[in-house]
Amino acid sequence: MTALPLFVEDLSTLQISFWAYNNHWSSQNAVLELGYMTNPYDSSTFVSLQSMTDQSYTQTTRTFADLAGLNLPATTRIAFRFIRPNGSSDLTSWYVDDVEVSVATATPCDVPTGLTVAAATISQNSAVATWTAGGSETTWNVQYKAASATNWTDATATTTSYTMNGLTANTQYQVRVQANCGDGNTSDWTSAVTFTTLPEDTPEPCETPTNLHASTCDAHSITIGWNANGNATSWNIRYRVENGSWSSATSTTNSYVISGLVAETVYEIQVQANCGNGNLSDWCEPIHISTTIDGIANWLESSVSLYPNPAREYIDIRVDGDLNVTMMEVYDVYGKLINTVNVIDNPTRINVSSLANGMYFVRVTTEAGAVTKTFVKKG
Repeated sequence: MTALPLFVEDLSTLQISFWAYNNHWSSQNAVLELGYMTNPYDSSTFVSLQSMTDQSYTQTTRTFADLAGLNLPATTRIAFRFIRPNGSSDLTSWYVDDVEVSVATATPCDVPTGLTVAAATISQNSAVATWTAGGSETTWNVQYKAASATNWTDATATTTSYTMNGLTANTQYQVRVQANCGDGNTSDWTSAVTFTTLPEDTPEPCETPTNLHASTCDAHSITIGWNANGNATSWNIRYRVENGSWSSATSTTNSYVISGLVAETVYEIQVQANCGNGNLSDWCEPIHISTTIDGIANWLESSVSLYPNPAREYIDIRVDGDLNVTMMEVYDVYGKLINTVNVIDNPTRINVSSLANGMYFVRVTTEAGAVTKTFVKKG
């Protein structure tokens, strides 16, 4: 057993390397152990940290051991212990040379990447910085300041985003981020990213309406509705025969009846929010709805029945009289074709169990014209 001199540094901050070689004369394994002793004069205080068997060291081998984080007792000495195979007196020896002890090097803390401040997150008095972690760090140091200032404002983030509050309107700022890998191990700072807060008189964004849909339609009118998001006070509506010129209307509620339409014609419809003072949203995604056939609409309406309504698993479409059905289609409220049905029987059963809850249309085209029926899918 051999103990190294006592080091001034805490062993828990050190790493050791050495050359080891076994002079193997025995058929049994001899063991060299690396460990520590709290009393170099008492072999019973030896504690093993790493074992090496002679079969793995038949050539001179460089061995490395990291003691960092082991929280070893004070006044502890690094030591080696040799154990003969089963107490044998066979001629087996271990040679240890060129022992080096040094301060353990911390794993490099990588710089975060992709630091950005998205324009949509910038207001008069705040902005959000986001980035990608450089490695496995879980906290980050954030610094930001007005571009003309000298001193940075310090902050800490526990996610890869940080909201900078208390900013001054219409002012250019800089922000940078540093990874914190613990125990004082930090990365370099990222390059500073520059952004400018909004002027005081910039209005809040006007949110685009969503879920535009047609609730009812007939030969000459379509009733539409939508989700009124944000602080809009009125809505602009535009509609046209596909690829034609736009007609416009205005509503102060989130529904509107478009009238004076041409029978059996597909219309494209969009809605835009008006938040006042010229602050308008984008136009929403268009829907495409067809008006029904004119003249015999009432007769066709009464000749085609749909049940059950609401439906859970299926609907049945019955066509009375001698009407020949040429096509049967299912549409969602956005005018998207969901299913083209193969008509064989009367009534025709359509499986709707896989549809999401909501309103749907079944367009039944016959030799005498088309009629649209509405049903609700309910879970």
